[in-house]
Amino acid sequence: MDAQLTSTNNDLPLMRSEFGGYRFGSLDKLTLEQHTELARLVERPLDSQNSTPLAGRTATIGHPVPGLGRVFVKRYARGGLLGKLISDLHLRQSPSRPEQEFRMLMQVRSLGIFAPKPVAFLERGERLYRAWLAMEELENSESLVTLSLKDEDRVHALFDKVSEQLEILVANRILHVDFHPGNVVVTP
Repeated sequence: MDAQLTSTNNDLPLMRSEFGGYRFGSLDKLTLEQHTELARLVERPLDSQNSTPLAGRTATIGHPVPGLGRVFVKRYARGGLLGKLISDLHLRQSPSRPEQEFRMLMQVRSLGIFAPKPVAFLERGERLYRAWLAMEELENSESLVTLSLKDEDRVHALFDKVSEQLEILVANRILHVDFHPGNVVVTP
């Protein structure tokens, strides 16, 4: 397990490490046990009991990781025709998709946006790679869509807060390419 401190995009220093054929990026140095648990988690096959679809093509799996609490791992999948051939392989670019999202989550959190804290990102492969992003669990959360089916009055009461959050994003020129009520997560 090799770790080094690096800094790119947004000057956010990241700890880099390699373990079990995976490349990891995180804010803090991961322990051997954390590397092991995160690698095991991404190797588990998705099943309907442990995964939650997000934005149509990705899924998350929740799992406790010692010292990190319960985390969710987002798997990156391809859509469209290409996704039928290579469902989860991506062409290497720098920074990678999970690193970009990791950095973006840290940036929006620094602006006061309610977003899950990224824990680590994982990559496997060289020119073509598979990718995952581990984030803290937002306890007792549900999408705005799910909530609207149960409690329409509460959804209406949340519009001001959602609008405030959107205004912060727009003012900082951060635009979510797939923003919709299914991507808005509500916690108590």
